Amino acid sequence: MVLLSLAGLVLLIACANVANLLLAKSAVRQREIGLRLALGAGRWRIVRQLFTEGLLLACMAGFAGVLFGYFARNTIPALLATSWRPSPFEAAFDPRVLLISLGTTFLTGVLFSLAPAWQARRVEVNDALQDGGRGTAGLSKLRSGKLLVVLQVALSLLRLMGAGLFVKTFANFKAASIGFNPKRVLLFKLDPPPARYPKDRVAGLFEQLQERTSAIPGVRSATFSLQPLLARGLWWAHRVLPSGQKVAGDRSAALDILIGSHFFETMGIPILCGRALDGRDSPDAPRAVVVNPEFARYFFRRENPVGETFTINGGMGAYRIVGICADGRYDSQRDPVKPALFRSFAQGPRPGGVTFEVKIAGDAAGIVKQIRQVVRSLDSDLAITDVRTQTEQMADALSQERLLAALASAFGALALILACVGIYGVVAYAVARRTGEIGIRVALGAEPGRVSWMILRETLLLSGAGVAMGVPAALALGRFTGSFLYGLKPNDPLTMAAAVLGLAVASAVAGYLPARQAARVDPMTALRHD
Repeated sequence: MVLLSLAGLVLLIACANVANLLLAKSAVRQREIGLRLALGAGRWRIVRQLFTEGLLLACMAGFAGVLFGYFARNTIPALLATSWRPSPFEAAFDPRVLLISLGTTFLTGVLFSLAPAWQARRVEVNDALQDGGRGTAGLSKLRSGKLLVVLQVALSLLRLMGAGLFVKTFANFKAASIGFNPKRVLLFKLDPPPARYPKDRVAGLFEQLQERTSAIPGVRSATFSLQPLLARGLWWAHRVLPSGQKVAGDRSAALDILIGSHFFETMGIPILCGRALDGRDSPDAPRAVVVNPEFARYFFRRENPVGETFTINGGMGAYRIVGICADGRYDSQRDPVKPALFRSFAQGPRPGGVTFEVKIAGDAAGIVKQIRQVVRSLDSDLAITDVRTQTEQMADALSQERLLAALASAFGALALILACVGIYGVVAYAVARRTGEIGIRVALGAEPGRVSWMILRETLLLSGAGVAMGVPAALALGRFTGSFLYGLKPNDPLTMAAAVLGLAVASAVAGYLPARQAARVDPMTALRHD
């Protein structure tokens, strides 16, 4: 819905832009339309002609858009794909999408043809034939064009605000503290078949592979876990019941993370007190867990519950807390820190696959090659998959935010370009219509700089009116984007100031060329113009 809204805003800006250009063209054709009316053509026939021209223009653009969309259909899936997993959806040809595109083409053709068609209905035959399409009408006579320019600027401000918020959100996510060190951590998945490696054998296989991987030159440490950190909410939540306490409802849920030994060392998660899970936590040893401070505060109301016991639903028995690790965002960078407990895989093995985390100091490609050899030496029928780094895993967890930031920036840039084209078209047309007036001003002693400032001032006034309309609209619509933002509010003043400044600069650039052209008008040529 967000992406459809972004595309819809750009489409509205484009429609306003084309309508503005057609309005200017229609104003030039006033004499032609007056002559047709004088020869007996009905007004609705003139309107139908303008609609036909607009629809023909829309169909040409729609055909080009369908071709572009067909060849660029895999762009968005490519942004969501990863080096170890294909895109979650395919952009195959869909007749329904084609029909919607054709319907959108027709509606946009009707939409941007409304303004010139309405203008044509108000043409007076005598005035049109006497005026001859010339005169000194400036921006003050282009009321419809002015309103469309103001609308374009307002919509462009909305787009720029949205782009700024999404880009800043993505930057905030990348800069946020996650509680562990993802650098130089290599990930791969090993998925042994449950029939050959049942619950009583699978833990031994993983421990052998962990030991041999740790012995590879260039490997600092190795471990494994049921799911990698920041795996898009794939962690299981369980009901935790501290001994002697009753916790009801959803408030008893905590993240349950099943890990191998050396996990905290490999992932760079500090142990604040107590100890980490290691070889002492064998299947025959008492069940041990490491929890984070949020877990301790949430369930035990104190910072150091080492030695306390609790139970987990599902008949898993009692667990004793042996250590406290630092807080971190383990399942999602967007959500706040959650209560989490880390259990030893050896004390609760499960058949199926796990993800290995390997802290490396050497060349990743060479280490991966040696790991494959180690796996084949353990079982020639096994193979590692989904090879990536923890940094890439984090990037995948932010794929939605990255997609929104990229597309919002692209749409924002396109909206700004369209607004500049619209402003330039209206101002350039006004300058052309005011050639005689400008020539008289120059002949009477007006300096070129004052003439340029006169045109540029009118341009900035239009932009200012658009900003005055766009800012309240952006503040009103900001509540719909709040759930997508992180680390800032929808009315972020810096983002709004940057959007307004960008529009002001773009408007000044769009109005500069017509203003410069007006300053160079030759008085003699201008006076002969009429």
